[in-house]
Amino acid sequence: MNTQPLPQLGVIGWPLHRTFSPAMFAAALAGAEAGAGAGWRYEAIPVTPPDLARFITRASAEMRGFNVTIPHKAAVSEACSTRDDLARACGAVNTVVCASRNGRKRLEGHNTDGPGLLRALLTRGGFDPKGENALIIGSGGAAAGCAAALAGSGAKRIMVVNRTHSRAADLAARLETVFPATEWFAADASGRPSDGVSQIGPIGLVVNCIPEEPASSLGGFLESISGGRQVFCDMSYSNALSALLTAARDAGYRLVPGLEVLLWQGVYGYEIMTGSPVPEKVMRDALTAVAGEWWLHC
Repeated sequence: MNTQPLPQLGVIGWPLHRTFSPAMFAAALAGAEAGAGAGWRYEAIPVTPPDLARFITRASAEMRGFNVTIPHKAAVSEACSTRDDLARACGAVNTVVCASRNGRKRLEGHNTDGPGLLRALLTRGGFDPKGENALIIGSGGAAAGCAAALAGSGAKRIMVVNRTHSRAADLAARLETVFPATEWFAADASGRPSDGVSQIGPIGLVVNCIPEEPASSLGGFLESISGGRQVFCDMSYSNALSALLTAARDAGYRLVPGLEVLLWQGVYGYEIMTGSPVPEKVMRDALTAVAGEWWLHC
């Protein structure tokens, strides 16, 4: 991390090879009224894990807020003075407000992964998780936020699938203490996860929460558990249809691209960090300008 003055807003992660958030937020800030983010800057800020503590100290003093992506969501959650209900439940923060209360600086943590997923599922897939069975691929911060949001919305059963079974089991066990009304399961993605999927019955939703490259090998798994018109959401995103989205489409899933989730994360995050709403179309148009139109029609 360099020593240049920090912007008012930004997104941190490592490595931060690709992020479309700056384009969305720049468009929103360009139309902001005085006192609601007018004149603010939003930038991508690569932060290595060893530099995270130093960044947090600087951000508390210099910034208004920041978004968080891989691999910092859990560590930032621990650094926050307060967290919203979802962030506290899942232990992952992706939106931070740098606040001053009674003369003291503090970080207020929020999770918009879950709300962004729910809004995208409703908008693009017409999907309501209440009473449904869902499968989550991954066990990191995004997976935790998505699983917690689905459980909080009434999902009946949720299975966490991960290459390391112990991590999947740990996440399922942790969330079970917060959401006991949902039945929790875990499976190992390095073996034959489809062997264990029958435990939870018909699956209405599959959400991928691991990066695009390792996820590309899961097409056969998606096909093996396809049972008709399930919804598939890929939280990873790029500027083209991924191999996994293509495999899911070919297997008959209804697709919800990760860019739709990113859009709603941005809409909710902007309001949290600036205190003012932003028209969804402003961010959607900006996202389309940098990522292309493919995701609007898949």
